[in-house]
Amino acid sequence: MTAEDCSITPCQASKHCISVQGTLNCVDGAILDKACSAEPGRGGVYDRLPPCVSGLICDTTKTIVRSL
Repeated sequence: MTAEDCSITPCQASKHCISVQGTLNCVDGAILDKACSAEPGRGGVYDRLPPCVSGLICDTTKTIVRSL
């Protein structure tokens, strides 16, 4: 995915748009016990890490929380 793609064209089902150093990508959700983002940022794009896979609980000590 290029930087414009996932912010304009939504990711496929079960994929999440993340931004890593200005590059946007569609990725799977974080798996059990892995670091994840707590919530999306601007435009529904997650910062560096995707959210947890639905129904799982990720390692909250590694969770990125969006600051205002």
